[in-house]
Amino acid sequence: MRADSALAAVLPAGGVVTEMSQAPFACLSSRVDGGAPGPAYPAKERSNFRRRQRRLAETGALAMTSHRAGEQASLLAARAIEIKRRALKAAGIVSPAVRSCGFETFFRLAAADPRSGLLATAIEIDGQPVAIDLSFLCKSTAFGHVLATEPAMVQKGVGNLLVHHVFATARAAGARTFDLLPPADAYKMHHADATTPVQSAVYPFTARGRLFARAFHGTAIPLARRAMRALAKG
Repeated sequence: MRADSALAAVLPAGGVVTEMSQAPFACLSSRVDGGAPGPAYPAKERSNFRRRQRRLAETGALAMTSHRAGEQASLLAARAIEIKRRALKAAGIVSPAVRSCGFETFFRLAAADPRSGLLATAIEIDGQPVAIDLSFLCKSTAFGHVLATEPAMVQKGVGNLLVHHVFATARAAGARTFDLLPPADAYKMHHADATTPVQSAVYPFTARGRLFARAFHGTAIPLARRAMRALAKG
């Protein structure tokens, strides 16, 4: 639950907070200059953006594309999930949510539905996507949900190029801010101007339920997460 949500104003007190986080967001007026990084970035980074584009173009025909919800966006959504899964596996990260078939189904169907507000943005080399972003546009804010980069292209700075391309696409579509969603990872904070507090909470109805919620979320879940990370590394 976000601190700026309508739900936060109506929920009663007494919830057991199980997790606190921050959702970084970018002000696009200072983050975008045409199709390039805006004045919020140092001059060196703006110059590196153009240099990386030139070097990437040397590897093949470079195209930076964007699609509203429709057939092409749906194909890109399926490809994005496939890339994301391989990238997480290569990094030794276990993500049950991304591995779930429902995760792919949701984004594929949303990408095919013009009512969803989904934007599929990609960087392609010789007609093949090497980095894809799936975001949703709602009123004047875009929300970034999936950022997938081919593992072999990470060292070429393609992910960073995609972020700038996504920002430019979102601003052209009418967004004033771009929400990067929690958690506030370092790469997100590099592109952020501020953050919005976000918390997860459980609302037990009994004292016994409250004790269980605190024990389960305070002990059992952290232990399970550590075990999963250890298995992934092993």
